[in-house]
Amino acid sequence: MNRIEVIKVIETYSSKAEAIAEALEKAGALNLTYGNEDIGKIVDAFKQYFNVTKVSRYDRYAAARLAKKHGSDEIATLIQVMASAQGQPYCPVINSISQLEDKFVSVAGYINKHKVKEEIKW
Repeated sequence: MNRIEVIKVIETYSSKAEAIAEALEKAGALNLTYGNEDIGKIVDAFKQYFNVTKVSRYDRYAAARLAKKHGSDEIATLIQVMASAQGQPYCPVINSISQLEDKFVSVAGYINKHKVKEEIKW
């Protein structure tokens, strides 16, 4: 169920549907992201820093695996660092979360070699 569907259901009972949905989401009683909070954090970071509007289910699966292995906060920071490094010599090109997972060894090598490891704690 997405945010619009939830608001429509609540509107049938209340005129303050959007405020109720927002309050439920903030309280943690309603999760309207991509399955869980960790996946949502990684997907939102990728969308924000790489200016992507669409994320496939394979990207969500990759985000779940990366979050389980490395933690969602670390991967979100990694996404931020890699987005700022795009275009630099020898920086791995990443166009999706699944590519980040596939090229993780190259990304880790780039980070270790270029002394940006202090920003990421893994």
